[in-house]
Amino acid sequence: MLEKALSGIKETLAYEGYDLLAAEREGGVIDVMIIAGPDACEECLVPTPVLREMIASELKENGIKFKTINLTIPPHIMNQ
Repeated sequence: MLEKALSGIKETLAYEGYDLLAAEREGGVIDVMIIAGPDACEECLVPTPVLREMIASELKENGIKFKTINLTIPPHIMNQ
């Protein structure tokens, strides 16, 4: 269900050279990792707060309850 909820964001990121991995843990924690491919467009990745809100919105729209989203992005991308 988590993968389906985030499929639109994953597709968009893939177009820009990124992959999205997500996992759900106990206590309502969602771990999301963005991985840059070799041809990733650094300027194309939206700022971290915007990306976090996009993820939260998709989760809510798909009925996935959560308390926290742990978002990890490539360390060389300074858009936090």
